[in-house]
Amino acid sequence: MINCRIELADIEETGALYIKLSDSETDHSIHDEVEVILDIDSDGKCVGIEILLTNREMIDSIRRVIGSEE
Repeated sequence: MINCRIELADIEETGALYIKLSDSETDHSIHDEVEVILDIDSDGKCVGIEILLTNREMIDSIRRVIGSEE
């Protein structure tokens, strides 16, 4: 099982969803196309995933799903 934390704090302002996989510090980021950014630590492990959301319905849907998990 993967332990992760999904951060929605500023989804309204940024239009992005951030999935935090680790508390390790980000060393660099990899941009895959224009919608996904992977944060990588100094050991080469993925510590977070940022997904840029441009669709309002998708943002609302994610909020509903996350809210039902809490």
